Amino acid sequence: MAQNFKDLRVWQKSMDLWTATLSLAEGRGGEQAEMKALREVTVSIPCLLAEGYQRRDTSGFLEKLTRVQDGLVKAFVLLEMALRRGNGCESAVNRCLQEGDDLGKMVYRLKKALEEGREEGGERGRDKGTASGQQSRSNGPVRA
Repeated sequence: MAQNFKDLRVWQKSMDLWTATLSLAEGRGGEQAEMKALREVTVSIPCLLAEGYQRRDTSGFLEKLTRVQDGLVKAFVLLEMALRRGNGCESAVNRCLQEGDDLGKMVYRLKKALEEGREEGGERGRDKGTASGQQSRSNGPVRA
């Protein structure tokens, strides 16, 4: 089991998404409304993961993971807005979209493992895939 949230692969991946979106926002001046909103949502994702992990209970962590998934949906919409606006940022936006896809799949698998562990009668699901990033048979949500 991870000693702290920084050991979680899913948290590390959320920081990759934040870094990619921060670079995108700064490269575009960061003043456009969707860039400000994108920065805010990608800041919240690693925070939610850390908060959920610190709760030390499966139901609290699951609730935070649901909020992370909601944040990812918002980030995808904002990134699509940036793509439609153009201005030559397609490769940076596509990098962010890929980071978000990868993170979404990890969150989905982690959530599924925690839910299955809870159904098996305990907090054992807390250990499944949390630190090691083990994969389940399910794929996460993929953007269209």
